[in-house]
Parts: sequence; structure tokens; C-alpha cells
Amino acid sequence: MADCAHVLTVEYRDRGLFIVAVPGRSRVQIFPKLFSRQVRRSASITSQSSVFLRASVPAQKILEGSRSRMLEDRSDMNSPVFYASLASGIFLSIVGCSGSGGLADVGSARSGQANNPSAYLYSDSQAIDRAVPIIKRLATDSDMEAALLKVNVHEGHGFTLAQGEANTKTDDGVTWGLLGFTSFDGDIYNVLEGGLSRMSAADKAELERDGNAILGSRIDSNSKPTDVRAFLVAVDRGKHIGRDGAPIRRRNPADALATWALRVNADGKKTPWTNVQAFFGWLGERPYMIKAQWQAAEGRYNASVNQARRALGGRTPGSISKKLFVDIYTFSGGLDDAGWSQLLAMPWQGEAGRMREAVEIVLRRLGPGNPHYRNCKTRWYSILQEFGNA
Repeated sequence: MADCAHVLTVEYRDRGLFIVAVPGRSRVQIFPKLFSRQVRRSASITSQSSVFLRASVPAQKILEGSRSRMLEDRSDMNSPVFYASLASGIFLSIVGCSGSGGLADVGSARSGQANNPSAYLYSDSQAIDRAVPIIKRLATDSDMEAALLKVNVHEGHGFTLAQGEANTKTDDGVTWGLLGFTSFDGDIYNVLEGGLSRMSAADKAELERDGNAILGSRIDSNSKPTDVRAFLVAVDRGKHIGRDGAPIRRRNPADALATWALRVNADGKKTPWTNVQAFFGWLGERPYMIKAQWQAAEGRYNASVNQARRALGGRTPGSISKKLFVDIYTFSGGLDDAGWSQLLAMPWQGEAGRMREAVEIVLRRLGPGNPHYRNCKTRWYSILQEFGNA
């Protein structure tokens, strides 16, 4: 979004259709005469910005946003004109990108909630549900969609939910986002750095304004008023190459993000400060951070498909095998060298048999003493059952 010229928000107080054209101008144009009376309701331009829709030019439809409905554009298809149906009180942020002629390459989020930080405190189920339409519109094929929808359910963070040791059972620092990126193995630093590097001037202004409003709030007694600068310092101090590269950070106080974000409970386990958790909920809905998470997810998916292909002796993996290896790789890092030697030495018993063998090898490596062993066994065997003979 570096080339985006402006970010404006239109507030619709009544139910009905709206139509917007954004050809790099400094204001949003409403076209009330093209459709019914419902369109002719007034809309006010506000300074609040956050709800984004993804579209392209020429635009034939808007891809689903958090509260919008996809509709066909019946107007001049050479003009970037978009419309949808919104419920009362919802805000829509219009992003005009210079040189693009209209909306370009943005994600989905909400607006007008910086003064209500608790609105970003999502439960597991809410975070999972909010991620589904984003995954569906960004996935490049049905296998990728199925695999990442499964990971979304199994990890339970969506794009927004941040958790600590008390929720994730192991002390991995901060765990957040679609693949359960953790500060312990370094993935979260890579994603945050990737997202922050994509920010436009408008994004930076929004982060400064809304981010500080959320971080400076006292939602409850477990809030620790802080600010965006402290967050950025923590990211900078902790950034490094994660497990997809080297070196990997050792477990030590250098996990600056965990030190900043987590509080110690009475039982000794760690959870995010409430306002920090709300901030991660808000941050996970920014288009630039959705793109950074998705880039990591694409990389994980492609690497997992290559692992599945290797496990099958060079054969093309089917959808179930892809889904399984994405989940295994996301949660456990996949097979180690000893596991690969063992797997590839086994006689070929078909794709389902080879996938079962891979699961059993990884489970033996984890061992029953691992706090995630039972969960992994349940979720991986549930995928194996899709072969019909597990």
C-alpha cells in the first residue's frame, strides 16, 4: 500500500446500498442517481479509518468484508465503482491508490473502535470465524484453502488472537496469528517486521493514533498502559531469523516482545496484558499485517506440499496429504532427519499408508509427555480419517 494516496472513511447510518468511486481523488464520490432511493441517503466523511475491502480494477465485485455482501457492479466497468450492503453503524474505509485507478490489494478489518478497545478482545471461536472469509478470498486454489482453514481451526488464533503460556500450554512467549506465530521460535518477529515494513504514511498515522489509544487504555485491572513506541522497541530488540532460517533465538530474556506483552498470573503462567491483547486484535486486522501473515502462510503451505511430495517418493500429493503436512509442519516443524530416514525406508503402502506412517513417526518424536501430544494425535488422525481407511 505504499503507493496509496489517501485513506478516507464513509459512515453509513442507515441500511441500504452505497456506491463509491475512488480514482485517486481527495474525496469519495457518491452516485445517488444510479440506483434506488436507498442509495440517496447522505454519507459523512469522517477521520476514522479501518474497515477495508479487497477489490481490483476493473471491478466486477467486492470480495466479502467483515459485514459486507458481494454484489455485481452493473455500472461502467472501466470505472472503479463499487457498492455493497452494510448494516447500520458500520464504517467503511476507502483506500485510493495513485496510479491504480481504484481500490487495490487491501484486506478486511473494522473501524471506529479505537475508543472501545475491548471490541478487539476476541474469543478463540470469534478469531477463527473472522479469519475464514479472508482465507477463502486469498487462497489460490481449493487445496490451499482447505489446508489453511484446517490450520485456522487447529491453531485457533485467526489473524488476531494473541495468547500466552496459560492458553498454549508451553512457554513459547507470545503466540499470535494464523499459524500461531510465536516469539520463542522467532516467527512472530518476522511477521511483524514484514507487516510494519508495508505501512503507508496513512497506516503509520493510524498506528500512532489508534494503536496508542488502545495501548494507553485501562480496559480492566490486568491492563498495563503502554504505547506504540514501546511495542516497536520490543519488536526491534527481538527481531531475528526464525525457524525457517538460522540462527534460532535461544530461550532467554532477549524475547523482548514477551517481556513487553505478558503478565505473570498467580499460578506463575503468563498471559497478555488485556490492553495489549486488544492491540494485537486490532493490529491483526490491518491490511498490511494480514498480507504479512498470508505471505508466511503461503511459504509454510508451499514448503509443506514439498515435504508431502518427498514423503510420497516424488508423487504429487492429494488434498488430504497437503492438509496433513501443513498441519504437522505448522505445529511440530515436520519430520527431522532421523524421521525422514525411517519413513523413506518403509515399503510403499499407498498414499494413505505413507501419511499414517509419517504421523506415527512424528508422534513418537513428540512423545506422550509432550503437553501437545494428545491434541496432535487427535487432530492428525482426524485428517487421516478423510482417506476413509484410517
